[in-house]
Amino acid sequence: MSFKSSLIKIAIKWTPNSLILWVANIMLKGIAELTDFSFDLEARKAYIQIQLVGESETIEVWLEGFAIISDEESYKLIIQQAQSNRLWLDNLLSVS
Repeated sequence: MSFKSSLIKIAIKWTPNSLILWVANIMLKGIAELTDFSFDLEARKAYIQIQLVGESETIEVWLEGFAIISDEESYKLIIQQAQSNRLWLDNLLSVS
């Protein structure tokens, strides 16, 4: 593992969830609100809970086995398994 990727991993681990929620909610203002977030780089698992504006229930998404691959000037997000509490989103996440 390179020094750069080790440094990025440390920065991600040390970033408080409250800061992530605050920044994400600034970016999503008027669209949605990120209500909960959990991210484990070592286990490659993530949990996201988001409330869309105008919706009564939150959307929950669980990701397992993800990776970010750098290809010159672009990045690709690879997800091995993803699940949601919404049927329509589960169908989108299951498309290969």
